[in-house]
Amino acid sequence: MDPRWPLAGREQELARVAEAMDAGDAGVVLAGPPGVGKTRLATESIAMAELRGWPRAVVRASRSAATIPFGAFAPLLALGDRQAEGPVDALRVASETIAAAARDSTLLLMVDDAHELDDASSALLGLLALRPEVFLVITLRSESGPVSESLTGLWKDDLLTRIDVDGLSADTTAEIVAEVLGGPVEGGTSRMLWATSGGNALFLRELVVGALDAGALHDTGGMWRLRGELSPSTRLGEVVGLRIGALDESARAAMEVVSVAEPVGLAELATFAAPEAIDGLERRGLVAVHAEGARKEVRSAHPLYGEVVRAGVPAHRRQEIYRALADRIEARGTRRREDMLRVALWRLGSGGGSPEVLLRGAHEARFAFDFDLAERLARAAHAEAPTAESAHLLGETLDALGRHDEAEAVLAAAPEHLGDERVRTMIALARSANLFRGLGRGDDSSTVLTAALEEIDSSDLRNELIAQQAVHLLFEGREREVLALADPLLVSGDLRTFVNGALPGAAARALAGRTDEAIAIADRAFEARIELGDQVQMAGPGIYIVARSLALLEAGRLAEAEENARLGYDAAAEQQLRDGQAWFGVILGRTCLHAGRAAAAARWFREAAVVFDDLNHPGARWGYGGLAHALALVGDLDGADTALADLDAAAPTPVRVMDPEIERARGWVHAQRSEYTLARDALRRAASLAFEHGSAALEAAALHDLVRLGEDAPALERLRGLADVVDGDFMPARLEHAEALVAHDRGRFARAAGDFERIGALLYAAEAAAGAAREAARDGLARDATEESARARRLTAACEGARTPALSVSVVETTPLTKREREVAELAARDLASREIAEKLFVSVRTVENHLQRAYEKLGVRSRAELAEVLDT
Repeated sequence: MDPRWPLAGREQELARVAEAMDAGDAGVVLAGPPGVGKTRLATESIAMAELRGWPRAVVRASRSAATIPFGAFAPLLALGDRQAEGPVDALRVASETIAAAARDSTLLLMVDDAHELDDASSALLGLLALRPEVFLVITLRSESGPVSESLTGLWKDDLLTRIDVDGLSADTTAEIVAEVLGGPVEGGTSRMLWATSGGNALFLRELVVGALDAGALHDTGGMWRLRGELSPSTRLGEVVGLRIGALDESARAAMEVVSVAEPVGLAELATFAAPEAIDGLERRGLVAVHAEGARKEVRSAHPLYGEVVRAGVPAHRRQEIYRALADRIEARGTRRREDMLRVALWRLGSGGGSPEVLLRGAHEARFAFDFDLAERLARAAHAEAPTAESAHLLGETLDALGRHDEAEAVLAAAPEHLGDERVRTMIALARSANLFRGLGRGDDSSTVLTAALEEIDSSDLRNELIAQQAVHLLFEGREREVLALADPLLVSGDLRTFVNGALPGAAARALAGRTDEAIAIADRAFEARIELGDQVQMAGPGIYIVARSLALLEAGRLAEAEENARLGYDAAAEQQLRDGQAWFGVILGRTCLHAGRAAAAARWFREAAVVFDDLNHPGARWGYGGLAHALALVGDLDGADTALADLDAAAPTPVRVMDPEIERARGWVHAQRSEYTLARDALRRAASLAFEHGSAALEAAALHDLVRLGEDAPALERLRGLADVVDGDFMPARLEHAEALVAHDRGRFARAAGDFERIGALLYAAEAAAGAAREAARDGLARDATEESARARRLTAACEGARTPALSVSVVETTPLTKREREVAELAARDLASREIAEKLFVSVRTVENHLQRAYEKLGVRSRAELAEVLDT
């Protein structure tokens, strides 16, 4: 691995340094916590000085050098030949000696770790800041405690510009790690690296190196992801250990308690350590105290502080801490939900705990989507005292973790412990879902639901079972039957019944092209799901954002769909909800694909495939199908073949709802190989499957593809028939484009290009503009041909390398500009007036205007702004 990591996310800081250089300022102070990247920024400023031809010098302060006056500056002061007469004169001599190195230019002097300077050196910086021939770049640790007045005066007296360097953002962290590893990083992994490093560049590097060395960071299917614990390496432990420093016995005890049980109530922590020890840790920036209502809680000030201290706490000491904390919380009463989870966790960690406490904690962990912890607690409770409730919770959690065989074993044995109707219903729902989606046993799943319906009397509980049947029909691609089951649930007065029916009801409508209805239902269901709060055997609120994003996508509201899905994805990645990441990854992949951003689509589809695969979820097929489609568009046919092979190797599943899209992907792989007969066969299968499913929106997409690849009458006729079935902006744009392709209608091509561009479907827009250009060229309309050709090239350039047969040949041959026309056009594009151009070229203004007019006509533009855009293209 390259020891010099890429610099990213620091554009603003570097711009401020450059601005200070160009303005003739005295310099800048880069202040921030250790390891955040101050020295790297300062080093970049040296490169900026080099570009300006400035001489450069570097001073690195240290504690050892601080024992000698001007110790850090000794290498520079050795160049002086005049002896100082007293301390004041020594400062003057030192500043003159250093400034002399500017040599009729500006000397960039970098002073690293200025907080370590002795008093004389700090005073010297004050003098140097007043010399116009010196530009100072100083790094300063913001957590170093009190700083000398000489240093603080540098920015408080406006001599230097202070730039506070914060930690890296989550997006910048992902960008850096992807560049270092040479490939995309799964979102949950990059978020964990960011959260654990706290955005600290030094800690981030050591975490990545340590994870690679430990074999915890893997390249899976072209996507880097963690497949193990993220723990500090030996080197990182040493670095963090130095930051923590020496602690007395009381402070060490407090740090141990915080590290193994954070967050810890301040009152509970006070039973382990003296208040002054806790205050001292807070002042040193090792712990942080936060107010949670009337309660104060203590956490490690940085995630890695807790990691490092925890690694050194013996097992018996951890158990003592867990037991003491649990006893104290239970003694005062577990009034808060967070306390229930903490007590359960601490009891488990101390080797004890009643089944009731463990099960209660497992429910809280499940509601918090911490499936790993929920599984540990539920398993411990079930092993101690198996009940229907513990079996249900353990089985559902194992299903969420992708351990479907284990889940079936637990749930199938649950009848031995069955209780009332509600418990029996919940177990039937959990088991049928795991059988259907996880194990691909659709018939067995149906048998479980049917048997439950025969023995359950409660209408509300029967509605739960019916909603599950509707979900499975949706997954099977039987949209018409979905609505027959789900719609009666949407008018129920019971909020939970409505929410359960809304998921299949909204998704089925989106696929059927009834997107306005789908969006309205998804919006209502999301709000109702929030209102319901924590619920057993019920999907979280995020799934309704998935349904809404799907409807927005099929309606052609691509920007809204992407924004919705990205918000959902970010929340899922932050909470480490892997199935949520994958669901939103598929939506983002499809949105980018429709937008024509093939490279971005491939990245999202790859992540969805990898994460779904890891969960043994059949949605991996959607990821691999989309990946094949996206890679084919950018010409990576070997990669597309690999994706299709992975798709075909997947276990059989009744989940067939997106099979039309998978067949579309196969069609485009063939088309990019010029195998047009095979491509059209695949697209006909896609359209036929979509028709059988009742997915009119997916059918319209496949039919549009057929016309794009040369099938005229049958596909166009059916597409016309869908115009009144599928709502939204996509459908009319697709139909307009198809009509233009069949009729060779230049006006329709141009209108379709405009419609597609407005909704953000840039690849389709580029194809339509190219069609308009070709028709204009055939009609001898050079200006129109050039204008549409320029538009097609501009749109194609935004498609991240995507190409289709319609764009594989040069759009249109345009009449080239003469040398003089080009010269005049380029000057005009730079906003020079005709008189200015005439003076530069020693010609008359009339000659300039004539050349410019001919250039306008050839290029099909009407203004200098358009001229600049076309010339750039």
